[in-house]
Amino acid sequence: MRIVAQEPVKHDELSNASSLQYEMTLAYSRTLGSASPFFEGLAGGVLRTTRCTRCSRTFFPPRRLCPDDHLETTWYELPGSGTVRVATRVYGAAPFGGFEAPYTLGIIALDGVDGAITHRILGDGVPEAGTRVAATFIGDEQMHPLLRVAFEVRSAL
Repeated sequence: MRIVAQEPVKHDELSNASSLQYEMTLAYSRTLGSASPFFEGLAGGVLRTTRCTRCSRTFFPPRRLCPDDHLETTWYELPGSGTVRVATRVYGAAPFGGFEAPYTLGIIALDGVDGAITHRILGDGVPEAGTRVAATFIGDEQMHPLLRVAFEVRSAL
């Protein structure tokens, strides 16, 4: 913690008082538990997710248990590719930070996964539905691991 300013208080009853403004940084550690393989994959530039051992349903983000069968899931690596279902250009600031507006968000059906995710697509344009994309890892280790993942339009289909 460090003091960044000391100023007199502007109030009649507190004319002899002053205030201190502090800048604080809080470091903390959180265990990733059963999600560890997912985050280890992100650190290594690989998308991993889970599959139910009974019904073979797949989940992204990964789940420890299948919601239908209530069984443990198994981990596997995804190819990192997918298809844009819909995309839009966003001109407001990202609520979670990490990159500046404008940016493109798309609903992407990942290959090897049931369902789709909403995630960032790199570039200035808005890809059409059916456009193929591939995951890429950008930024540095200081960024949240999920913000380091983005998708690029494939140049060749």
